[in-house]
Amino acid sequence: RLGPTSRALVYHQVLRPEYYSLIGEIGGMCTSKIESILFANMLGQGLAKGMRKLMAIDETSADISLQEVRKVFQDVSDRLEGGNKDYIFDSASRKLGFTAADLTFAALATPLLRPPEMDVLNGGPKFESRWPEALNSLRDELRATPAGKHVLKVYHNHRFGVGRTARPNNSGRHVIPKSIGRNKVPVGVGATLAIGVVAAIAVGGHHQMSKL
Repeated sequence: RLGPTSRALVYHQVLRPEYYSLIGEIGGMCTSKIESILFANMLGQGLAKGMRKLMAIDETSADISLQEVRKVFQDVSDRLEGGNKDYIFDSASRKLGFTAADLTFAALATPLLRPPEMDVLNGGPKFESRWPEALNSLRDELRATPAGKHVLKVYHNHRFGVGRTARPNNSGRHVIPKSIGRNKVPVGVGATLAIGVVAAIAVGGHHQMSKL
């Protein structure tokens, strides 16, 4: 119930013309030059519209998703007994500790809560003011719940090894996607075509693409 709903909520907000530059920058942070140029320029040329259609994202599905997300967070908060349990499947008589349930919930809640440990993938503080206000408001609302606090705790304690001591401001505690070699262009016809596609989209979009 949380994966598709969080996806619908986030995409409904950011797949709007006023946020294309934000998503283009975030989407291209850990990619090759070719990928980042293609993505940024194609958002307004049908990619955003196609993504909305493919995932059935609109005002109605976003409203339904928001209600469902709040229900899920309430369910998990109840399971955690308002924050009195350390992990989702712990009980008074049995402590199971960190399980796949905690891992899955934390992972699926990430787009909504944007944990500090994942700043390298969502832009971090430098993009904070550029995110849609609706998403920032929802993030703060969900982080304040027992379920939201649990997600932040899971990332803090488990993302880089159980029991590791956090550094100030989580410095150095981030996932770093592999990016070495991404800008290497293959030799031959493939390279010529790739360069042509990038150039076409960068200077004019569909008209030049049709010529290619």
